[in-house]
Amino acid sequence: MTSPALRSRPDSRATMPTSISRILLLMCFALIVLIAVKSGGAVNAFTGLIPMKVYPGWEVWRLVTYPVGAWWFGIMVGLFAFYSPGEEVEGMLGWKNFGLLLLAFTFVSGLLFLLLASSHNMAMFGPANLGLFILIGYLYLFPRSTITFFFFFRIRTWILVTVIALAVVVESFMMEGSFLAVVRILGDGWLGLILGAAYFHARFQKYPFLLRPIRSMERAATFNRVNSERVPAAQEPRRVSLQAQTRARTPFQKGVAREMSDEERLNAILEKISEKSYNALTEEEKKFLREYSGRL
Repeated sequence: MTSPALRSRPDSRATMPTSISRILLLMCFALIVLIAVKSGGAVNAFTGLIPMKVYPGWEVWRLVTYPVGAWWFGIMVGLFAFYSPGEEVEGMLGWKNFGLLLLAFTFVSGLLFLLLASSHNMAMFGPANLGLFILIGYLYLFPRSTITFFFFFRIRTWILVTVIALAVVVESFMMEGSFLAVVRILGDGWLGLILGAAYFHARFQKYPFLLRPIRSMERAATFNRVNSERVPAAQEPRRVSLQAQTRARTPFQKGVAREMSDEERLNAILEKISEKSYNALTEEEKKFLREYSGRL
């Protein structure tokens, strides 16, 4: 029996599946069928990101269709990612924002691979990068979570992501060498890991590492700008003085409530989701989460 502390959402299996995650999951099952009937190669030839086909061939649709590729490793990553993790992240962001985010990631990662592999005979297909983008975001938001796969197979998220990343590295260096191995690693999943970590950290900032000074300066600049627009210049010295006195007194007075910053409130909400569930949030907390995400 898994300890509640290690589970992201105890009732995640009871939640209704969200549309985009379910579509992506069904896509993976369809790819398994295509491999079984030996039609996977034809699908990859039409959807795969083949640099020479995009330029000078101008088959630009390949920049967004390459996840629809029949590749066993990528399909397995997708099955893990598009089940409960995809539903959790989509539930937090909303289906529209979730869909636009995945579309933008698919295009950006495809463009990066195209630039790196344009002079080499390499191709990218399958949902490995897309799946790892979701998994790394899920791991960032719920570091103690486990993934339950079809109600019977359970694994800690950080172990799964680590195993997948190591498998990509080992396979790539066995097949290629030097620069080609690096490109292969990026195409087989590491673009999803890198871009996923960068995006979710920049958006949610659950941990203070790296971005706290940036957010502090941004918050201070916003505070000064808004208040300078609202308060007449003649009253500015007195207002600043009163605020300074209040901030100086508050830490030493018992019973005085301190207003939480947006970052502190966000962290509290994410911890609540991690310990209980997204459904445990109040309507006010859900509204704050949507508004905060929309501001970034």
